[in-house]
Amino acid sequence: MKVNLPVTDHEVQFEDDILIVSRTDLKGNITFVNRDFARISGFSEEELLGKSHNIVRHPDMPPAAYEDLWRTLQAGNPWVGLVKNRCKNGDYYWVEANITPVLESGQVVGYLSIRTKPSRAKVEAAAELYARMREDRAGGVRLQEGRVVKCNWWNRVNFVRQVHQRAGLRFKFSVVGLLLFIPLVIALWLMWGKFNETILNRPRFTRHFEALSWQPSGGVYE
Repeated sequence: MKVNLPVTDHEVQFEDDILIVSRTDLKGNITFVNRDFARISGFSEEELLGKSHNIVRHPDMPPAAYEDLWRTLQAGNPWVGLVKNRCKNGDYYWVEANITPVLESGQVVGYLSIRTKPSRAKVEAAAELYARMREDRAGGVRLQEGRVVKCNWWNRVNFVRQVHQRAGLRFKFSVVGLLLFIPLVIALWLMWGKFNETILNRPRFTRHFEALSWQPSGGVYE
C-alpha cells in the first residue's frame, strides 16, 4: 500500500456545509475534483487530475478499510465510512465519505465520492478503531461496506456472498436451506451416538481400545 510522507499532527478543519467531490475511473484515477477538494487538500486541480486517488491517503488508515471499500464498490454497492486524508503539506483532515459506482448504459464506468464533515464523536471512534485494526487488535469486529460489524456467523455469510459477487459467482443462501440442514446434523449426531452404544461397547472393541490407551509406568506420555 502506498505510504504518503511526511505527516504532521495538525488537523485541517473545514465548514460544516462543505461538500468535497471527486470522480475517478475504474482504476481509481481522478477525473474530476471540485474546488473545495483542492482547497482543503492543498493540491491544485492540475496536481490531482489524472493521479490515483491514493495521493491523499493517510498512513494512519488501515489497509483493511480500503480492501473493504474496493470489495464493496466492485460488487456494485455504495460504501459509506470515515476516512482520514493527508494534505499536500502533511496535515490531515477527516471526512465522512459516500462513494458510489457511476453507471452509463448499465455499465459501471467509474466512482463518485462525496465527502462531508463528520462529527467529533465519529472521528474519535474511527481513530480508535483504525488504530486497533492496524495493530490487529480489532477485537472481533471488521468493516463491511464501511460499517463496523461483529464477526458473527451471519455477517460471515454476507462477507462470503460479497466475495462471490466480486468474483462473478452465484451464491445462494436461504433460511429454508438452513432449516433443512439443521435436522441433517442432528440425525448424524444421533446415528453416531447409536454407533457408540451398539458397536464400540462390544467386548472385543472395548478390549481393543483398552490396549491402545495403555501406557507403561514411566513412559514418555507422562
